[in-house]
Amino acid sequence: MNIAQKQVFSSTARGVPGQKASLNGGFNYHPNTLISEGLVQVGNFVWLSNNDPETLAVNHAPGRPPDYIDLTKVKPLGFVERNIAYPDYDPLSPGTLTLPEGSPLAVATRGDFWAVAPSDSVVGMKVFAVLANGSLLTSGSGNDLDGAVETDWVVVTAGQAGETIIISSH
Repeated sequence: MNIAQKQVFSSTARGVPGQKASLNGGFNYHPNTLISEGLVQVGNFVWLSNNDPETLAVNHAPGRPPDYIDLTKVKPLGFVERNIAYPDYDPLSPGTLTLPEGSPLAVATRGDFWAVAPSDSVVGMKVFAVLANGSLLTSGSGNDLDGAVETDWVVVTAGQAGETIIISSH
């Protein structure tokens, strides 16, 4: 089977989801090496797994929490950073942004990263994490988005839906 490049661009890409977007040195990571439980999407948010919260991370909100915890208020652990050491485990896949179960994860709790704008996004909008899959939504601060939780991250470069933008937790 011949897998060939399908597009050639005349300019450099603005960024790849999950890639560091600055060199400011203000990056923090979860102190434990976490392993993906199931498929995990780079450039999305993750939560600790209920099955093994010391070592496993999932990109959906944890299962049934205790009754006194409101799941819609459970912020994600962090943002999955792109690490070029991840293998492209499926030679027919278009890239390495979906990681297989058992992959080591670099989970950032602070920093500036490239992400895909889910809708038209402007500077200052808050970033929300979708509880079902860890993907991003953007909206004004204090808004309640059904099925998502507000994070500590904000949009720092504007972009239209589907474009890469920079989000930051500084």
